[in-house]
Amino acid sequence: MSDKILSAAGECSFPEGSLPSWEEHNAVPTSHVWPAQSRPSVKHDEYSNADIPMIDLACCDVGDRAAKQKAVAQMREACLKWGFFQMKNHGFPLNLIERVRTQAFKFFNLPMEMKKSVQKAPGTFTGFGHVTVKAGDVQPWAEGFYLNDFSEVDQLSRTMWPEKYNREFTAAYRDYDEEIQVLCKRLLDLIIEGLHVTDRTHFEKYVNEKSAGLFRWNYYPACPEPHKTLGMNVHTDFTLLTPRNDTFAVNIGDMLQVLTNGLYTSVPHRAVVNRADARLSLAYLFLPPQDVEVVAASDLVEDEPLYIPFKLEYYSQVKQIHFLNTLDHFIRRGLLPMPKSTRAENC
Repeated sequence: MSDKILSAAGECSFPEGSLPSWEEHNAVPTSHVWPAQSRPSVKHDEYSNADIPMIDLACCDVGDRAAKQKAVAQMREACLKWGFFQMKNHGFPLNLIERVRTQAFKFFNLPMEMKKSVQKAPGTFTGFGHVTVKAGDVQPWAEGFYLNDFSEVDQLSRTMWPEKYNREFTAAYRDYDEEIQVLCKRLLDLIIEGLHVTDRTHFEKYVNEKSAGLFRWNYYPACPEPHKTLGMNVHTDFTLLTPRNDTFAVNIGDMLQVLTNGLYTSVPHRAVVNRADARLSLAYLFLPPQDVEVVAASDLVEDEPLYIPFKLEYYSQVKQIHFLNTLDHFIRRGLLPMPKSTRAENC
């Protein structure tokens, strides 16, 4: 892989003047108008999650082995055919979702100059900004906020609320992070069980006490012309877990595509906006330890892996300039995975 990827990897948080005062616009500014071929093909109020598989995890708490095996099979089917699924009765404390949602709204309701005071520096994973929006890009109809390091979260809170320290901002982040790590490990254990591999130890180095996570809060304001813009361009994620009321939406993501050697596919999706309502997304990306190479399990490889091994840091650098087809840059020469046609929208 060319070293140019490393040197060219760049991002812009929010260029001067790139964020409109959302409520003051009767039309989408030119800076936020997307090319016709990139715009939504479905009207802003016609999206539905009705067809996305819903998996009930209640069986895992009551020790019903037959029901658990059924849930594992349903999860495998969803991973093979969709790359997305929803889960209910997951055991995650719903009050924690509301606590974090409250803090997210408090943040996005701050004056713009206050939000820019915690703007994310290039190459970092904490602060206000968009990781993949580069200078010269069409701007998304959205604001983003990333949280990755607990030691930085407390300082962010003191910066954003200098006159009255918002202790709950830090506490909600800490409590949510602890619980979501438990849920992610539980979920990945079920996904791995559905792979029917003889040696599950390969996955232990990715799911352990050194695993981490990245919060990605996305705020999509109501938009006067939702058919002209997007909240986020078409992309794939490394992994993704997003609460929706009392359920979670699960996105298989690039990591599992590589670990399963293309058996499970990371599905392209995008975020659309709505004319009447603002929307908040509380995404969580489960991440392996920084020093571990991501490589396919040998049980799922016939000859050699589809993808060359890579570490998270290098993947992140490539993702910044190849938002959609990130994994294409890790394919072994001469081997191409089958494309998946399914696209989920309104993430």
